[in-house]
Amino acid sequence: MATEEFCRLGKELYSAEKEFGRFAKEFWLATKESCRLRKELKSAKLLYGRLGCCNLLAMYCKYFLLAYARDLMKTVFLVLLFLGAPSLLWADDELTARIRKFAEQGDPKAEFSMGLRYDLGDGLERNPELAAQWFRKAAEHGIVGACLYLGLKHEFGNGVKLDQAMASSWYERAALLGSAQAAFLLGNLYRILEDPDTIRGCVWLEIAAKQGYPGAEKAKQESCFGLRAQDFQEIVALIKKNEDQIKQQRGKPVK
Repeated sequence: MATEEFCRLGKELYSAEKEFGRFAKEFWLATKESCRLRKELKSAKLLYGRLGCCNLLAMYCKYFLLAYARDLMKTVFLVLLFLGAPSLLWADDELTARIRKFAEQGDPKAEFSMGLRYDLGDGLERNPELAAQWFRKAAEHGIVGACLYLGLKHEFGNGVKLDQAMASSWYERAALLGSAQAAFLLGNLYRILEDPDTIRGCVWLEIAAKQGYPGAEKAKQESCFGLRAQDFQEIVALIKKNEDQIKQQRGKPVK
């Protein structure tokens, strides 16, 4: 009886050791997967900083869901991910320093990224004035997003003096670089000036509508209502002139 009990315990011990080995293997695989995803997330953050895009959270959620869908120690992986992710998401000192270095060397995308970081308080204390300075540098290098942001800042007086003339100037630069949003904002701005310019408003709203910008067609119809035949002739001529300039700008390298 003692021998049989000893054999039974030995088998159970063997099974337990085997189960422990499987657990250890899955834990190692989960740890390895976590490290790989953390490296990819760090690369994504660097790309986010260099290009000034705003999709980091979407990238993070994508990696999170893909990893969670696996059956490799979900609970362990989630613990590892939540312990490691915050340091990547909020410890931006090194990343910001790298972006600043590129920006100070005159890299246009890095200049735009610094503007976004100061404007949104991403990795830096929020400073609309410094954001506007970096946006201006990037805009002068032909970054369309920077031109658009400067237009918004001047229209609403965020970090700069409220100046509708400057707003329209930056919107127009962005629109000529191909931004449908800038064309739409410029068309609407012409409608609400103290001295509205209905013809130019219709021109830019039509250009935005041709590019499929939401609401542009309706705004154009409202703006053009009641115009004379000669006004439409002028609108058609200005549309052609601006579209030719947009075509010329496309494909030009960033300075």
